[in-house]
Amino acid sequence: MHSSFIKEKEMVGAERKTRDEERRAAKRKLTATGSRKKIEEMYHPPCERSEFYSMSDLSKPPILFTPDEETDRQNGPELTFYAIATAAEESTPAIAEVKPNIELPVAPPMKKFKLAPADRELTVSYWDSVLLYVRRSDEDIFHPLHLVPPSLEGLAKALESKYNICASMMRNFYKKCKKGITVMMDDDIVRLYSNEDTFVLDVIKTEDNKFDITLEEL
Repeated sequence: MHSSFIKEKEMVGAERKTRDEERRAAKRKLTATGSRKKIEEMYHPPCERSEFYSMSDLSKPPILFTPDEETDRQNGPELTFYAIATAAEESTPAIAEVKPNIELPVAPPMKKFKLAPADRELTVSYWDSVLLYVRRSDEDIFHPLHLVPPSLEGLAKALESKYNICASMMRNFYKKCKKGITVMMDDDIVRLYSNEDTFVLDVIKTEDNKFDITLEEL
């Protein structure tokens, strides 16, 4: 009985193995068929010979394309440029290159420096005159003062000509800045830091019958 059981078990195992092999073979066949279909779809079917077809009309001569002037104009400036370059290469004399009219920026003029003689100290003057706009507290209109030379001496001369104050009677010059501070003026302040500024003029008479000039900056 034991031997019959073993034989039956072997037969069942053999049948199972046979079914598995048949299933694998069918799967391989389906896979090969699918890939072959894909390849056939990608390429045309094979043929035994190649057929060539002639043109329908062989009697007419071929026509070459020759663009007219309107077509040349529509091609744009690039084709015209190359045509001109080719003609220039073939010609013997050299043709001057046409450059576009480009306006280059012009640098501002440099400041003029005045040099003193060798026996004097070297001085630099940035401009020959300074312009101030001045009015008194009871006036509404400003008066221009041209300081020539741009120094306290020029300021005294301008005040003398405009307000009839003797230049020799002016003792001190003060500048009241926008920050609220009052400084004593010198030639450098007049020459370098006062051009085209606006001031209110205040003239104060001192005990020795001289005048202190105060310019209040606006």
